[in-house]
Amino acid sequence: MLGALAAGGIHTLRVHRAPRVFILAIGTEVVAPGTPLTHPGQLYASNLAACLGWLAHYQIQADSQIVEDEETAIVNTLERVRQGYDVLITSGGAWGSARDLIVKSLEGMSWEQVFYRVRMGPGKGTAFGLLPRKKNDEQGGERTMQTHLPVFCLPGGPPSNEMAFLQLALPGILHASGLRASPPLGRPLFPEVQARLLHPLRGRGATWTQLYHATLHASVPERFVSAEADLGAGRTEEPCLWVEVLGTGRGLRPLRGNVEERKAQGQNKESAPRGTGEARRGGRGGRGGRGGRGGGRTTGGRVLAMAQSLCLVRLPEGTTEKDAGECVPVQILDLKAMPSWY
Repeated sequence: MLGALAAGGIHTLRVHRAPRVFILAIGTEVVAPGTPLTHPGQLYASNLAACLGWLAHYQIQADSQIVEDEETAIVNTLERVRQGYDVLITSGGAWGSARDLIVKSLEGMSWEQVFYRVRMGPGKGTAFGLLPRKKNDEQGGERTMQTHLPVFCLPGGPPSNEMAFLQLALPGILHASGLRASPPLGRPLFPEVQARLLHPLRGRGATWTQLYHATLHASVPERFVSAEADLGAGRTEEPCLWVEVLGTGRGLRPLRGNVEERKAQGQNKESAPRGTGEARRGGRGGRGGRGGRGGGRTTGGRVLAMAQSLCLVRLPEGTTEKDAGECVPVQILDLKAMPSWY
């Protein structure tokens, strides 16, 4: 690369230093992976590990710490890290209950809140703001500088945490590192393609964008062949991508007719018996804990779906239902998700 630039007569370049990131995981119940769980209710810091993994993928150095749900401990940590880092990410404690103390702690430190809660699900309870830095003056006292530390406050639930990180925090961090995610200076962080649904998909509301873990297929998988009548609207002789939503079955409906047929048969949400239907059955694994209410027919829960997923289906704001065979936008998290012919 340097030789090619020199051959073109370029002798100076504008470069960006990789931002220094600190991730603060908040929760008395949160335990670092590798440490034994000694009390009921404890859980491993999976969000922290996932965020660190993504940052390492982009060669961005990050430090981290776990702190308990106690305002003094949170504030002391914030005071310590706001001087030596370029971006701060907090994980957990952002939803607004009595134990969610991060926004309250930041408000006490005079942060400038830019937004709190977004029309995106999972990930609604996300906040972003600027925390003023301080430095010692010549008399040994402290005064506020005109620089600020960007702070992303992410929800603690694994799906919400991941979506908020991938859709909001990670793009911001990479922008600070010099990556441009829009033409003509760059390319999207996560390219988007159109794919046809292998099953009907019903959203939970029309007032926010909804995201679902998914996997792409180059053709209709064998287990869906018996339901090809449902896919008739999307059948084509041209090669196309097919997408299958993973997870708890929330938002999924069995392959038994399209939306209009289900309504005509009285199988819509209002008339369906609670706890029935193939999409509600969890199979082995029961409810699946906080990560999800059972595994559905595809996986054992939301956390497992996160591990299996290489892409995300995006149901745009204003859209409540999509039939099998209809096209939906799909964000590609890993190019390994794409068939070789695409």
